[in-house]
Amino acid sequence: MRKFCDSSFASFSGPDSSSLQKAFGEAGSQLSVFDLDGRSKSSQIADFANRILTGDFDIVVFVSGAGTRAIIESALRLVPRQRFLDGISDIKTIAGSVAAANVLRQFDVAISVDASANQTDELLASWRAMLIAIDGQGSVVNQNVAIEKSSDSTGLFSGLESRGARLTPLLPFETGVIKNPSVAIDLFERIDAGEFHGLLFSDP
Repeated sequence: MRKFCDSSFASFSGPDSSSLQKAFGEAGSQLSVFDLDGRSKSSQIADFANRILTGDFDIVVFVSGAGTRAIIESALRLVPRQRFLDGISDIKTIAGSVAAANVLRQFDVAISVDASANQTDELLASWRAMLIAIDGQGSVVNQNVAIEKSSDSTGLFSGLESRGARLTPLLPFETGVIKNPSVAIDLFERIDAGEFHGLLFSDP
C-alpha cells in the first residue's frame, strides 16, 4: 500500500471500516468512510435465514435464477451452510423458473415443485402456472410463505394473499432509499471536486 502514500480515498461504512482506516493511515494515506444507509443491509436476509433454521416457514418460492443465487449466497454468509440448505430442503421449495431450478440444484436443494418443468427455455413460468403448481400441494391458508419479490411476482403475491397465505417478501438485491441523503450529497460533491484519488468498495 506504500504506493498510495499521501492519497485520499472514500469508502462506505461496514464491519471492517475502523481497521481499514487504521491500515490506510499507517500507509500514509487517508480513508474517509461514509455511512449512506444507517442500517444493516443483511437484516432481512438474516431474518429469513434464521427462520429457515427454526422451521418457521412452510413454503419458500424462488422466482428467478439471479434472485435465487443472491438470496442463498447472502444467507450462507450469515448462518451455517449445511443447516440452512437442509432447512430449505425440509420444507416445500418452489422453483418458479428454469433458472431458479438450476440454481437450487447447484446448491443440492431438494425442489418440491418445479413450476417450469414443462418449459424448454429460460423464461419465467407465468405466475398462474406457479399458483397452479402451489395449489397442487394443498391449501396455503395460514401458511408462512417466503417469496422472492420481483416485478414478475406481483400476480403471484396477490394470488397467494387471496388464498390466505402469510407472506414474507425477499428482496434479493439492495434497492432501498438512502437513509442519510446529506452524507450522500457530501460524498458526491467531494468526488466531483476531485478530492479523492479512488473509491473503495468491499463485499457487503
